[in-house]
Amino acid sequence: MKDALLIVATMYSGIPVTLIVKGCKVSGVTATAKEYFDNVPDAALLYDKARELMPDSPPSEIQGAGTTEDPLRIPMPEFIHLRDAQFWEPGCPPMPQQGIYARIALDSIDGFTLGKFALPT
Repeated sequence: MKDALLIVATMYSGIPVTLIVKGCKVSGVTATAKEYFDNVPDAALLYDKARELMPDSPPSEIQGAGTTEDPLRIPMPEFIHLRDAQFWEPGCPPMPQQGIYARIALDSIDGFTLGKFALPT
């Protein structure tokens, strides 16, 4: 069930989530892969360079689901992208304070909850 819910979350932008990744909380709002690469130009540049080195790899995740030649063949996502992401470690304030874009491998997620984590005020 966790995998199915995370896959759905990768397909829609704007869903507040909190992930448990190797004992660290990561909280943010889902973003599409395209939104991530549009807002993190260095990541897009690195991705393009890697694609040049591996031309036989599967189609780009930047294109998004349903844009392959066969619209019924949706590639399985490998990453979830977050905007306004903050990383929480026990006993520490969130880092960074303003939030950033983050790309997290789905297979590294131990658990999740819907909703963005915040300390009570």
